[in-house]
Amino acid sequence: SVPLANAQWGDNLPVLFQEKVIRSFENAGYAQSISRTREGVSGDFQLLVDIRRFHIATAPEPAAAEIEFVAKILDTDGKIISASTFQGNAPAKGADAQAYVSAIDEVFGKLQTELLEWTTGVLDSVPRPPVVVAPPQAPVQPMP
Repeated sequence: SVPLANAQWGDNLPVLFQEKVIRSFENAGYAQSISRTREGVSGDFQLLVDIRRFHIATAPEPAAAEIEFVAKILDTDGKIISASTFQGNAPAKGADAQAYVSAIDEVFGKLQTELLEWTTGVLDSVPRPPVVVAPPQAPVQPMP
């Protein structure tokens, strides 16, 4: 990999990655089921992602975007329920920054979809405890 002259991320890569993944879950109808860690909300499960590769490989030619990450789903006790590796690449259709960004967008879009499908599939297969509904209590009558 060769860095692009004067190229830099607009923000920290893990933050950008998290924002894109959250947006994909929200766009798929899971807006009420997902939150950012900094929001201080905890749910029944946590999705941890370890980014292993996220770059443009310029050799061998042609240049290509390469992304690889490991995702783990943890329960409230921190136990790993499932883990999977996601990887992909897409050739750049040119040798300029715009071609590289387009290649990254292409492969990341594909992997986002795979992550969403895997995550929802795992969570759909996790047994849920039964919901217990307590009988309503009679209203308290004031004493005469």
